[in-house]
Formats: sequence, C-alpha cells, structure tokens
Amino acid sequence: MKKSSKLKKTASALLLATSPAWANSKTADGPAISPNTPPFPQKSPKEAPGGKSQINIASITVDKADKRKLQNCSVPEVKLTKHRPESILSMAFDPKKRQVVTFKFEMGSIPSKSEERVLVLLYSRCLSSQPKIKSPLSKTKLILDVKDIKILGNYTVPAIKNAKKGQEAMQMTIDVELETAKLMKQIQANNDTFYFQAGLLSKTHFKKENYSSTIFSPLTAIHFTPKTCPNKTQFTTRITAENASCQQIPTK
Repeated sequence: MKKSSKLKKTASALLLATSPAWANSKTADGPAISPNTPPFPQKSPKEAPGGKSQINIASITVDKADKRKLQNCSVPEVKLTKHRPESILSMAFDPKKRQVVTFKFEMGSIPSKSEERVLVLLYSRCLSSQPKIKSPLSKTKLILDVKDIKILGNYTVPAIKNAKKGQEAMQMTIDVELETAKLMKQIQANNDTFYFQAGLLSKTHFKKENYSSTIFSPLTAIHFTPKTCPNKTQFTTRITAENASCQQIPTK
C-alpha cells in the first residue's frame, strides 16, 4: 500500500500581474528560472527505462474562504485543433470589486526518490507551436511560450531515504493568489485565458540550469469573464482565439 506525505507551499506572488517582472514566492526555494536562459545543455539525458515519466496538476480549485468572490461557470465541449488543455476552468468575477482570491493547485502523486528535487509552477498567456525545450524524459512537452512564460514559484520536493518505486508518493498543494484588479487590466487588453504547467527536476540540475531533464505536467487552463458567465458561443469564440498579447510576441 502506498504511503502519502502531504506538503503544502504558499506562493505569495500575485497571479497575472501586469508587470512583466515576476518575483519569486517568499516561500519558494532556489534561484529563479529565467525564460531567457539557454535551456539546452551540451548533453541530453537518456530516456529512463520503461518509458517516459509524467506528473500532473490534479486539480485547480478556489479556496473555500474565497468561493463567494468568483462564480464557477460551466465549460461546454469545444473542438480545439491543437494544444487542448487536459482541464479548463471557467470563472466569472465582479470587475467593480478589488479582491484577492486564492487558488489551490493540487499536484498529483509525485513519485518518491532518494534525491532532492524542485517543482516549478509555470504560467503563460500564450502557447508555442513547437516545444522550445528538449525534454526526452518527459511524456508531455513544455507547450507554454517561453517568450511569455512566468514563474509562479519553485518548491523543494524533499528526498525520501531508501525510496523504492511505488512505495511512497508525495502530495503537494500550492496556493497562488489572484488579484482581480490586475486581472481586469489583462481582460481589457483582450487576454482572458491563462495556461499552466508544472515542471519537476533534480535540485542538482535546477541549480545548473539544466532543464532538459525536466518532467512536465499536461496543460491546464483558466478562462475568466467579467460580470457573468459566458454562453456557449461566447466561450467557444474566446477559448479558441489567441490572447491579444500573443500577437505582439516577436517571432525571432
């Protein structure tokens, strides 16, 4: 029977900040990953025996204390031609109220290892047509656009002494705050859908900025609408359209 240890980290960084510069969470560990850092090391790691590993963001929910601040909207079935998120949340909020809402990112079971690792929570308004980081150990590739990517925080996953495959799993919940006043500025700029992925790598590789060994989670997304929930036509039009900021990203 698998054992599970619960680890909770709180990211104090404000989600969807209008400033392009994001500060690391006060409780996050280690140096920040810069999107401008060359992600390709001289040598790529070999694929692990038995196939590629995977992690996932099991769920994104609003903290119980903040549920009245947002309205949870239904998500109609939409045909997306590429990069379909594994899960999509649709939320409506009151644009006249200045509020801070805490989202809880619940990570799926993280396999235990005898080495210390780092989990990085990433966010972007834009998606890339092709992965820009080579990650041969990961079943899922980094789909977020590295030219728009932001780091919400990085968190230590402690080593489990003498860990054996399937013996123990680490559970991690990450709290991230959303400031609705800054969110409204994004929506006024025609940015209403936001994408998330998590990455997991050894602390040694993290410090050396060797990101090719990272295991990435599948894509998840949150769509926001001011005032009231969108109808099916409105939601389909918005979720299939590119955020306006993506059109301003240089192609080279």
